Amino acid sequence: MMGIDRIARGLFAVLLAVGVGVALGGGGASAAGAEAQRVPLARQVNRGCFTGGEAGAATNGTVHIHATGSGKIVATVQLKDALPDTTYNVRLIQVPGGADCATLDGTLITNAQGNGNLTLQEPVLPGTTGAFVVLNAVGFTAERDYYTTVNVGLAP
Repeated sequence: MMGIDRIARGLFAVLLAVGVGVALGGGGASAAGAEAQRVPLARQVNRGCFTGGEAGAATNGTVHIHATGSGKIVATVQLKDALPDTTYNVRLIQVPGGADCATLDGTLITNAQGNGNLTLQEPVLPGTTGAFVVLNAVGFTAERDYYTTVNVGLAP
C-alpha cells in the first residue's frame, strides 16, 4: 500500500504543477503569442452557423479558444451545473462560412453533479477568422439542454 500512496502523491504533485502553469498563463498561448480567450457558455440554441453564437442566459460553464501557431484551433470546454449523467454532442465551428457546422467534433459526458470537461482541436480552415462552440444534450430538445459561445476572433 505504501507504493500506491507514494504514486498517488507523485501524480498529485505533477497535476498540481500543470494546473499552476495553466493558471499562470503557461500552455494557453499560441505560437504567435496570442492567449486563449475565455468565453462563457450561454444556455441557448445556436442560431447561426455562419456568424457565431449569440449571447444567451449565462451559465457557470466556460470555453477557452485559441489558434495555435501550427495551424490548429483548440477549444477547452468546461460545462458546470448541467444535466447530470448526460452526453452532449460538441461542435467547434469556424467562421465565416460555418463549413463544419454539422460536423460532430466530440462528446462530453457530465458526472452526477452535471460537470464535464472536453478539449477539442481541429485544423484551421482556409479563410477562418473566428470560432465558437455549440453543445447539445443527446436526445433532449428543450432550450435548457443547448449551450453556445459567442464567436471568438482568432489572431492571424
